[in-house]
Amino acid sequence: MNMKNRLSNTGEFGFIEKIKKITGTGPSVIKGIGDDCAVLRYKKNKHLLFAADMLVEGVHFTLKKAKPEAIGHKALAVNISDIAACGGIPRYAVISVGMPSVTSHNYAIRLYRGIKNLARCFKIDLVGGDTNFSRKLIISIAVLGEVSKRDLLLRSGAKNRDVIVLSGALREKPDHLMFMPKIKKSQLIVKSLMPSAMIDISDGFLSDLGHVLKDSGRGALIYESLIPCKDRKYSFNNLLNTGEQFELLFTMPANRLKMLPKGFYPVGEIRPNKEGITLVDSSGKKKRVKPKGYTHF
Repeated sequence: MNMKNRLSNTGEFGFIEKIKKITGTGPSVIKGIGDDCAVLRYKKNKHLLFAADMLVEGVHFTLKKAKPEAIGHKALAVNISDIAACGGIPRYAVISVGMPSVTSHNYAIRLYRGIKNLARCFKIDLVGGDTNFSRKLIISIAVLGEVSKRDLLLRSGAKNRDVIVLSGALREKPDHLMFMPKIKKSQLIVKSLMPSAMIDISDGFLSDLGHVLKDSGRGALIYESLIPCKDRKYSFNNLLNTGEQFELLFTMPANRLKMLPKGFYPVGEIRPNKEGITLVDSSGKKKRVKPKGYTHF
């Protein structure tokens, strides 16, 4: 195989960009590939949101360390988090699972129980899916949600001088299995804070901030002293690049900061594109930083 032709050279996000160029969408699609959710025309005052995520054994979880209920919980939670990132409410889900034939009946039921328990919390109807043989456990869930047209948030709306805000503190080693998606916080954000862009932190703070900046054509100035962490001891560099935090990162006008609830943290501001991502460290010195978050391939 030609070494230059490998996906490892293209990278996950480079591959996504190539897919975008060879796919087309009809007039019913408001937003296709490239954001947390696809956005589809629906009703006079609402859009449909469509999200899908796949979990693969050995990549997103290991059987030795994760109970089946926790794996099921995560498989649905990552999709709900994408719906939250677009300002929406999840409604329906379909579940496709590939399992080794030696998987016990009890294990499979516990896996689905984890999905069902979280679905009940968010009043999501599980309406179908598929099952297949696989050498490793694979779960792919797709979720339909809805969002008021006025509440829809994408990654592309950040404006110069907007404040960059986190919906909660980060962790160097977050609970990537049993986290709760931030639907309530998302609704508070869209109803009260006039946000301009939003994303959930799945790849890492810097990486996901980078997605917002790329789509918005902006740069950012962030402050080390303002970035919150729940851990007493941690590596700041690791904190910035650790994925699966699943807090919301959003931008909003500075004149709305007085409306910011307790537990939300302003960490920087949107700047012109030419500034890239600039970090002000604890000594006040500025330096350009690049994302090192998680990517497939």
